[in-house]
Amino acid sequence: MRDFKTETFEECAQQCRESEGCKCITYRPSDKNCWLKNKRGGGNGAHPKDGLISMNIDCGVNKNFQSSDRSCAMDNWDFGGADMRDFRAADFEECSIACSDSADCRSITFRKSDNNCWLKRKQGGDKGPRPQEGLISRNMECDTSDIDTSCQRSNYDFGGADLRDFKADSIQVCAGACRMSQDCQSITYRPSDKNCWLKNKRGGGNGPSPKDGLVSMNIDCSSSNSFNAEDKSCAMDNWDFAGADMRDFRAANFEACSIACNDAAECKSITFRKSDNNCWLKRDQGGDRGPNPKDGLISRNMKCDTSELDMSCQQQDTDFAGADLRDYKADKIEDCALACRMSQHCQSITYRPSDKNCWLKNKRGGGNGPSSKGGLISMNVSC
Repeated sequence: MRDFKTETFEECAQQCRESEGCKCITYRPSDKNCWLKNKRGGGNGAHPKDGLISMNIDCGVNKNFQSSDRSCAMDNWDFGGADMRDFRAADFEECSIACSDSADCRSITFRKSDNNCWLKRKQGGDKGPRPQEGLISRNMECDTSDIDTSCQRSNYDFGGADLRDFKADSIQVCAGACRMSQDCQSITYRPSDKNCWLKNKRGGGNGPSPKDGLVSMNIDCSSSNSFNAEDKSCAMDNWDFAGADMRDFRAANFEACSIACNDAAECKSITFRKSDNNCWLKRDQGGDRGPNPKDGLISRNMKCDTSELDMSCQQQDTDFAGADLRDYKADKIEDCALACRMSQHCQSITYRPSDKNCWLKNKRGGGNGPSSKGGLISMNVSC
């Protein structure tokens, strides 16, 4: 913020307390220079320097910190990358204190051979922990509860979205390493050679797919545990949600297809073909251009509005021309409106009762607004 001369360290600290935004100070007794700073620990974290005294003004932040507590430490592991600075510390505890003193520091790596200390901006470093002899790493905060492995998917791959891979003695060790990284959301583990992949997306890059010999899981099992794959309230039998595909594969059944989508961060809907159990995972609710009737398929959104349709804003003898997503035959206007509501892109419909044709549209009022046209009924789906 600024620097100036003060007679004592205490006067320097008082000036900081009286200055808006001041979080810490550095004081040089040799020439009585005082620096006021707007971040705890300064810009890039605390580090040793002869002849200087530094402190954070609010000591309460550090009051409960136990530098000797190693419950968040991993011996013989490296938290590579995301470095703020490095320096030689007296010991692991001093390295830990320096990080605790620094506003942006989330973790450290300490090298036992020469006491080198790295302060890091991210939990687990840049790409997550990896085994490395002679190093000890720790997060300043961590979850020490038992790892929930209830959402393991045997013989499934969460392909893509890799942070790093390494050898781990068990899937629990692999999952524990993921949980220590702020970017890691899921893992794939191969028991045959103990290879562990850390991934930065739930379900990997393009969603789960069957692969023998692999075990995959999301680190947070809560969404899996609460998901009811047998609930078909958001399903449409003999309908296709075409397009917006992430991947496709053969699933054991409709429920397994649904679970795979729920496991994937970007999956919003599925289409399942009953004849051969082919499963398509999709990025958009209702697919790319909304539902269309197709025998032998069953489609569902992961979430949907199951409330009663509001049909009060129907406009008789009105066309919402243009902005078409697709058209098909629907027995009644309510079916047409329901199909629109199941698509994240659909905003309005036009329906022709004479031949039961339904147009789904991606703009309220169609492309150019309502116009009079006998024999048509149009409405915005959100009244």
